[in-house]
Amino acid sequence: MEIFYQAKDKSKGVLTEEALMEIRDFENKLKTIDNYDSYCRMRNEPDKCDPAYTVTNIFFSVPDAASTSGDTMTVLYDGSGGLADIDTTLKGLLRDNIKWWTDKDFGPNNLKSQYTRATFYGGMPLAGYSSTTDRQTEQTNKIKNHMIKLYSEFLSRADQTGENALPYKHVSFTWYEGTHLQNY
Repeated sequence: MEIFYQAKDKSKGVLTEEALMEIRDFENKLKTIDNYDSYCRMRNEPDKCDPAYTVTNIFFSVPDAASTSGDTMTVLYDGSGGLADIDTTLKGLLRDNIKWWTDKDFGPNNLKSQYTRATFYGGMPLAGYSSTTDRQTEQTNKIKNHMIKLYSEFLSRADQTGENALPYKHVSFTWYEGTHLQNY
C-alpha cells in the first residue's frame, strides 16, 4: 500500500519537524490497527514485519550499538530513533541523490518538498497457511477484509472533517492500494 503525504503549508513543505512527527504518528497508528502484524510481509525476519519504505526510517534512525567497532558505527534505519537534524538529513539525501521521498523541485537551492511517500508491504502466506497457494482464495479474502477494515476505521478519516477527521495540522494524507480496495 502506498501512502502519500502533502504539506498543508506550502511555504514550509512536508519535511519539517511538525510534519515528520505527524507522519511518524500516522504510520505508527496504521501499524497498530487490526492485527497489522498478521498481514504484513515478513521476508527479512520470521515473526517480524518488514519495515515500511518510508522517509521516517531516515529521519528517525538510531545508531546500532551492537554493530559499533572502532570508528565505525552502523545505523538502523527503522524509524525507532529520535528525530535527526533535518537540515543535515536533507543535505545527505541530496548528496546521495536520493529523491524517492521528495518532489521534483527538491535540490541544492530548495531543501524542502511538498510531498513525500511511504510503502507498506503486505504478504502471504498468512499464519496458518503453508504457502501463498495454500487455500489462496481464503487468504486473499482475509487480506481483503483486513484492508476494508483498515480503510473503514482509519484511512477513510483522511478525507473527513470534524471530530472523525485525522488529527493532523501539518500534513494531508492519501493512499493507494491497487489490489483489494480498487472498487471499495
